[in-house]
Amino acid sequence: PSSLIHMSRGRGADSFRDVTLDHPNRVEREGWVFCQCGKKMKHYKARFGVLRAGRLSFYKASETRQEPEFSVSVLGLKVAGPMEDRASSAEAVEATPWRFLLVSLQHGDLVMGVGKKEEMNEWLLSLTDATNVERYLQLCKEQEAEPLPCVLEALCTPHVNVLRVSGAMLGRCDVQALCRTLSFSNKLREVYLEKFQLGDGFMPFLSDALENNTSVEHLSLAENHISDNGLSDLMQGLFVNVSLGSLNLSTNDIGDGSASDVAQLLCNSVTLLRMDASRNAIGPTGAEYLAQAMENGAALTHLNLDRNPIGDEGTRSLARSLTSHNAVLKCLSLANVGVTDRGIEELAAALPKNHSLETLCLASNSFSPAAAVKLARAVAVHSTLRHLDLGNNVQLQGKGPSSVSSILHAGYSLSQLVL
Repeated sequence: PSSLIHMSRGRGADSFRDVTLDHPNRVEREGWVFCQCGKKMKHYKARFGVLRAGRLSFYKASETRQEPEFSVSVLGLKVAGPMEDRASSAEAVEATPWRFLLVSLQHGDLVMGVGKKEEMNEWLLSLTDATNVERYLQLCKEQEAEPLPCVLEALCTPHVNVLRVSGAMLGRCDVQALCRTLSFSNKLREVYLEKFQLGDGFMPFLSDALENNTSVEHLSLAENHISDNGLSDLMQGLFVNVSLGSLNLSTNDIGDGSASDVAQLLCNSVTLLRMDASRNAIGPTGAEYLAQAMENGAALTHLNLDRNPIGDEGTRSLARSLTSHNAVLKCLSLANVGVTDRGIEELAAALPKNHSLETLCLASNSFSPAAAVKLARAVAVHSTLRHLDLGNNVQLQGKGPSSVSSILHAGYSLSQLVL
């Protein structure tokens, strides 16, 4: 894997240099700071701070081959965050305003001061990175597991907007480390933890992290063998989360057992607008719960239930929800869900009463040309529907497609038709 690079403060006021690590298991940073540490330093003093190999050390000069005046493992630190600005003592830099960072130690407090807000933020990020990495390495050692480069890279960049880790066999220590990063980051906007085969055992860790996180807007957990039990655990954290706008649960083992929890989440959340639950085992009961949530004011605008066995009964429930005065759904995808003529007729009856739907996908089902024509007549007079996908339906042969096309040709709203 490529080396991790962090900016390091040099002696000069405006001099920066890159510190490129020979090994990706460590975070490094160095620079002049103004600090006080319990009994070790009774007054604020200018010291050369060095973050290296999991330790934070302070030297009287930038020559670091000597013994440090003070040194502590980052595992003994707890970064409390920036302190209120205050002036330094006269013996330091003539009362120039400095930015201060409070770091708690097991035996007292360490106060670090730097000249600019940007420097303070850089130290804060570096200390956070180093703490995350060292705790992960310690967990790996305790559990006799090999550290994963993809996890190390993610831990060293919790201040970026996107966390994407995919296709690795994660162990308990890996998930704990990633969840800790998620819990404390206020910068992450998108999180992709896909194709890990995480299973249900790790959902409580993720749930706890999401309870504390207030920044993640998109979460993807596709292809992780999550079942109803795991999803119910995850919901506990999502109930508290106030930022999530998009949730991808595609290709898991989710059935009807957790549908009531999902419906409750949709009713309570004002931010969750998109949900992809395709390629699961959700049946008619699950579809009914989702329909009730939308009838009761869920903010959901995009729902993907492709390749779930909801059948005609589940389709009828969803069609009913489209007629509700609370209906705000814009995109409904029901490809390969086992819908036949009966379900198509329910949708055809519901569409004239709906004023929000823009995209409807019914591909890879099995309904007759006669049912398709009924649907086409309803679509032709719909005021907002723009995209209709009826492709790969085995019964739509002969006059089916031409009949549907001729009816829709007279409609003014449809801009894309797939047959």
